[in-house]
Amino acid sequence: INAVTGALTNIAGFVTTGSGPVSILVEPTGKFAYVANQSSNSISSYSINSITGALTDLDTTAVGGSQPTGMTINVAGTYLYTVNIVDSTVSAFSINSSTGVLTPVVGSPFATGAGPRSIVISPSGGFAYVAGQGDGGNPATTGITIFPINPSTGALLSSTSFISGFSIALAIDPTGQYLYSIGAGIDGYSINSTSGLLSALANSPFTVANPVSISIDPSGQYVYVPQYYPDAISAFTLNSSSGQLTASGDYNAGLVLNVITITSGLR
Repeated sequence: INAVTGALTNIAGFVTTGSGPVSILVEPTGKFAYVANQSSNSISSYSINSITGALTDLDTTAVGGSQPTGMTINVAGTYLYTVNIVDSTVSAFSINSSTGVLTPVVGSPFATGAGPRSIVISPSGGFAYVAGQGDGGNPATTGITIFPINPSTGALLSSTSFISGFSIALAIDPTGQYLYSIGAGIDGYSINSTSGLLSALANSPFTVANPVSISIDPSGQYVYVPQYYPDAISAFTLNSSSGQLTASGDYNAGLVLNVITITSGLR
C-alpha cells in the first residue's frame, strides 16, 4: 500500500488455500494471516514476510463445524473465532504467538443462534457477539447471541440471546461502548461493560439502503457501510458521547460490494 496515495501494488507469487475460501484475517502483530475455507471446513494459516508482505503456508486446521464464514481475533491476538453457518456453531482456537499455529479451545465448537454470519469481540476481550440471520425467516430465531469469554482459556460461556431482528454483520467501536448491527438498516446499541448486555440507542435503526457489512475506522470517528445496490459506500460520523450516527454522504463504488477494510490511518 502506497502510504501517500493508497494505491495498491501486487505482491509477486501466491499461496494455496482450502476449498471455498470466504474470508481472511491478519492477527494484531501482523505476523500471521488466516483464511476461512467454507467448502473444506478448515482454516489455512500463513506467516507474513514483514518486508515483502508475501505469505508462506503454515498449517490447515479443521474447524469442527460446517461452513465457516466470518472470523475475528481478540485485541490481544491470543484467540481466533469463526462462525459456522450450517450447524450454527462458533469454533474457537488459541493462537501460538511464536508459530501462528491454531489449537482448538476445549469445548469448541460452541452452539449459537441460527444462521450465524459474523462475530466480533469486545475490545476488553470479555464478550463475544454473534450475528444471526435466523432459521427460515422465523423472526424468533434472528438476532445477536452474547457470550462471556473465559479470559484464561478463550472458551465461550453460557450465552444470552438478544432478539434484534435479522443480523448479518456486526462492528464495535474502538472504545467498546457501542455495537452496530447490519439488518434492514443499522441497528445501534450501547454495551453494558459489566454484563455485556445491549440497549438500543435513541433514533436506531439508522437508515441506509441495502447494507451488507459495516466497518468503523480505528479512530472511532467514522463508519462505512457498503451497499449491494446501488453499489455505493455510505459514510457516517459517530458521536462518541451518544453513539449516534450522522450520514455524511454516499460514494459510488462502481461494483458490487461485500466488505470494506480500513487501514490503521485515515486513508
